[in-house]
Amino acid sequence: MNAPAPSPVPASWWDKVEQFFFAPERPVGVALVRITIGLVLLIPTLHRVFRVREFYSSDGAPSPIWNNYGQPGFLPIPNAPMAAGLYALLILSLVTTSIGWRTRMSLALAAVLTAYLGMLDVISTITKYTVVSTHVLALLAMSDCGNLWSVDAWLARRRGTSLRIDGPAWPRRLIQILIGVVYLGATMTKIHTPAFFTGDQLRYWMLTNVNSANPTGEFLSQFPGMIIGMAYVTVMWEVLFLFVAWRGWPRLIMLSTGLIFHFLTMLTLGLFVFPFLYFAVYLAWLEQGDLTWWRQTLRKSPSLPEPVMLQPGVTRKFPSGPAWAGVVGAVFLLGVGIDRASDPFGDHRAEGRHVLQPISEERVAQLLRNDEDVHVTDKVFALDVGSVRFNDNLVDRRQTFAYGETVLIQCSLQPPHEDMYVEVYLRDAAGQVHRRLWQVVSRENLRGHFWFLMDDSLAPGDYSIVMRIDGKDAAQRSLQLEGGSGVAQVGYEEAVEK
Repeated sequence: MNAPAPSPVPASWWDKVEQFFFAPERPVGVALVRITIGLVLLIPTLHRVFRVREFYSSDGAPSPIWNNYGQPGFLPIPNAPMAAGLYALLILSLVTTSIGWRTRMSLALAAVLTAYLGMLDVISTITKYTVVSTHVLALLAMSDCGNLWSVDAWLARRRGTSLRIDGPAWPRRLIQILIGVVYLGATMTKIHTPAFFTGDQLRYWMLTNVNSANPTGEFLSQFPGMIIGMAYVTVMWEVLFLFVAWRGWPRLIMLSTGLIFHFLTMLTLGLFVFPFLYFAVYLAWLEQGDLTWWRQTLRKSPSLPEPVMLQPGVTRKFPSGPAWAGVVGAVFLLGVGIDRASDPFGDHRAEGRHVLQPISEERVAQLLRNDEDVHVTDKVFALDVGSVRFNDNLVDRRQTFAYGETVLIQCSLQPPHEDMYVEVYLRDAAGQVHRRLWQVVSRENLRGHFWFLMDDSLAPGDYSIVMRIDGKDAAQRSLQLEGGSGVAQVGYEEAVEK
């Protein structure tokens, strides 16, 4: 009689962790990230190519980040020719990263130069996407992303050799964890920012063109209820991302929500590089099985092509390493030469270097005067009329009311502001005042609220809400009162209080 087969031993927690990080896999996701991230980073890099001297050299006005931490001279600030050469190498490294030529060296060079040049210009160059991209480039440099869909793989096949296709998963996993941790950190910041949940922060961002023009954001800023809802959904998604975006439907939901979220930041906030960077990094969630499914869906080959082995000596070997080093040196010298030829500061002009011209004393006095107060109209962000408030925000702006309804007036102020004495009047078309309320809006509040009951003491017709600050007219809104069943004037105070 045969003995029963032993039951399989369930994998321990440590075995699952080891499998998660070190299981061999084909570097599909990291290869796609490598290809796209280089192209994305070329967008801001090429945009700043004509400002290298000003941003990154001692001949311009660099603003190194280490000065903010009391460490002047922590890293050397290059002169103009050196900065131009290094910037040219950054562009080269991003290109060779994308095409996969000497991939590890290209990624390492791109990571170092992105971090170094970014730290030289804390005012504009170093941003959240700079920090994230630097970490992603460094992790890609430790992966086998150059062994697939790259010049390196093509040259290996021509030499009759093959590169390692299956490698450990940990570089891809660390990229995924990095994105999840960034989302979690962003959530912690939002939780400690009350203005985010009231919609004020998003609303102000939507109305500015600090990043770029965003007419969609300007339109959506008129719907504060939707903005508040988006704020809560964003926080819940960012909290859950790190814990559930790994497999099955939760992964699909989290990644789809992320794609929609970052696409909306393009439309509403005018962001472009940051969303494109995250579109690229999301490719790290693609695995061999996903690509096989897509190929089968599109009626293509069900798997990736295996490397073609050629016999040694069939083709002449290409000296990839020396060629790459030669291109690096040539590009560095080209950058120095272009900077010298452009001569933006006029160092090589016959009449000498460009000199800043002083402005007139009248203009200096105008710029430095402090005897003018901000007009009250410039202290008001908005004056809105409606009837429903949610999370301290008016959410149903309208102009038509009926007898018995309570008019809610919300005055939103520009931050920062001093303690303000704010009055609100209800005035008819003839200019007669029928209601008056006042309150002090303290400096820590962004808005004040007033209520008027539309009872039958008011005749139907056109009215206006007038807001005054310190006795001066600051804003005005119109409304219409329609006839209908009345509310007795004797109950006005009780109705308002209720």
